[in-house]
Amino acid sequence: MTFARIKQACGRPELDPTGWVYLVLTLDRDGYYTGRPWPNVTAAYKALGKQSERLLKRLRRRYALGNQWVAVVEAHRSGWPHMNLMAYCPELAAELRSEAAERERSGSTKREQILLGGDLLGHAMECGWGRQSTAEGARSTDALAGYIVKLAGTHDQSVGELAKVTQAPLAAPGRFRRLRSGKGFLPPRHSNPETTGALVRRRRSREGDWEILAVNASKDPLQHEPIQRAIRAEQSCIEEEEDLLARWRRLPPLPPIRLAYGGKLEGHRDTSERRWATSLRSSALDG
Repeated sequence: MTFARIKQACGRPELDPTGWVYLVLTLDRDGYYTGRPWPNVTAAYKALGKQSERLLKRLRRRYALGNQWVAVVEAHRSGWPHMNLMAYCPELAAELRSEAAERERSGSTKREQILLGGDLLGHAMECGWGRQSTAEGARSTDALAGYIVKLAGTHDQSVGELAKVTQAPLAAPGRFRRLRSGKGFLPPRHSNPETTGALVRRRRSREGDWEILAVNASKDPLQHEPIQRAIRAEQSCIEEEEDLLARWRRLPPLPPIRLAYGGKLEGHRDTSERRWATSLRSSALDG
């Protein structure tokens, strides 16, 4: 639901996709740069809202930034939080793209190209954020789509497995708001009868076989059949992957990608034959 709301809001036709800025705001947990370590996780969570508001206020002093922003709080494996924030600010997005291009020409790594720098870094640190925070301006519609996926917390999902389950802020205090946005920016919550609301994931049993787990399965009897279709789709993906592993010692450069909508498995975005041809050519060159 979070993904759907963010996608609808950011996809409005009057908003140029390249005008978006995506920031990952982290904390200097141990006070390595500031000399002021955070006392505990609870204090960090309580400060996130004020820190983001202060940073947005500073950005508004220099850029034409309105209420077109959305932020989601996530947690590292340690339990300490960070904030993913996306804001519509074409001027800042252009500056960030230009700065990243200049850093790239100087030989900087991908991460070094998006680390906060200059005045933006100064403002962020003065608002309580850490030096390892990043910011990047969207380059295309595809980049915007990628930011939305990251923001919704679904970007590290493998086929049928929720790899980012640890990103949920489980250590947050009660009534903590994970999703925040500018006033009136996000559309209201609404249910979609075509969406089951169930997460289907897999895991290895002690015997080494695959097990299918339906997490938070819907209590609606009308959703039972779609969930079963999703489970069968996941089983189909497992069988295909196991067949590939049985025939070859290693997977192709990218594993087969198959998407399931409403429990119905779609065809490959890129066929196995094409992927395996690429893999074989690579193996021949290596040999």
